[in-house]
Amino acid sequence: MISGPTNPHPRTILQALLESGSEAGATPTIESGLRLLERDVRVGEDLRVDFLARDAVGTPVLLVAVDAEDESWAPLHLADLQLWFQENAYLLEQAVSDREATQGLTWTEGFRMIVVALDVPPRFYRRLELLRGIDLDVYELRSVFVRGETRWFLRGVAPWISMEEASLATVPTGLADPELGELAGRLLERATSLDSGVEIRGDRYERELRYQGQSLLSLEVRNDGLRARLPHNGDVLCVRTQSDVERVLDSCLRAILAQPVRSMSADPAPDRAADVGRDCRAAMQPITRGQFGPRIVTGPRLSEAEVSAICGSPISESPLGAASGTHPTTSG
Repeated sequence: MISGPTNPHPRTILQALLESGSEAGATPTIESGLRLLERDVRVGEDLRVDFLARDAVGTPVLLVAVDAEDESWAPLHLADLQLWFQENAYLLEQAVSDREATQGLTWTEGFRMIVVALDVPPRFYRRLELLRGIDLDVYELRSVFVRGETRWFLRGVAPWISMEEASLATVPTGLADPELGELAGRLLERATSLDSGVEIRGDRYERELRYQGQSLLSLEVRNDGLRARLPHNGDVLCVRTQSDVERVLDSCLRAILAQPVRSMSADPAPDRAADVGRDCRAAMQPITRGQFGPRIVTGPRLSEAEVSAICGSPISESPLGAASGTHPTTSG
C-alpha cells in the first residue's frame, strides 16, 4: 500500500506563519498586532509552550500546537498551564531574551491562549469546551495546493471565533474602553456607508476597510488606544474625539473619489470622446503653404481677355495673393 506524504507537525507550520507575519509590512497571518517573543518555552513539571507572544494591547499569549497524537492529553495540559501561569507568570519576564519586546507587557494581569489544531477528531473540541476560566482562541489549520506547493492558512473554530468575528461591522472585541468603542462604532458605521463598494475584514484587534481591491482604512486596537492607519496617504491618526473621526472619514472619502470610475458600457464613452478630440485637433491645425499651393494644370493657357471675361477685371498681384502662396497671371 502506497501512502501519500504526511503533514508536518502543526508546530512547524505555526512557526512559519508567525515568522511570515512578523516581517515588516506583511499581512498578519493569525491576528493583528501579534508579535512572537520566544519559542519552545518549558515551565513547571514538563509543561511546554510552543510559542510565547504578545498581542496588540500588551497581553502575553501562549500558543500551543496540537495534532491527532496530542489530542488525548492536550486539554489537561492547557489546564495545567493555566494553573502554573496564574502563580508564576512573572518568571517569564526573566526568560524572554528581547527586553525591548517585553516593554508594556502586563505579566500579572492575565494572559491568553491560542490553540492551533491539525487533523484532530471532533471530540477534541468538545473537551476544550469543558475548560472554564481560560481566555482561549482555537484555530484549525487548513491547506491548499497552489502552483506546486502547499500553502497553509488558519480558520477560527466556533465557539472560539477569532479570525473572522461574527459581525465585522461592529467594534473589535479587543477594544475594552467604552468611550473609544462608541467612537469606533460611529466611525465604522459611517465609513461603510460611504460607498456600496466598501468591503470590511477584521479580527479581534483590527477592522480593515477595502475599496476596489485596495486598503482604504485600517482601524487598529493597540495598548495606547485606537489608531486609524490610512495607506493611501501614509497617515496614522490616533482616534480620541469626534473631530478625529471626521478627519478619518474625510480622508477615506477623498480616497474613494480619487479612484477612476469604472464604465459598464460595451462601447465606453472615452473612446468616442477621443475620436471627437482627434477630429477637432485636425480641424484646428494651421494651414501650411503646401496645402493650398499652386497646382500644375495641363492644356492651353487662358488669355488675358478670357480671364477678364470670367472675373470681370484683370488679375493683379495683391498682398493677399502673395501671402496665400498663389502667383498672379501675367500676359505672356
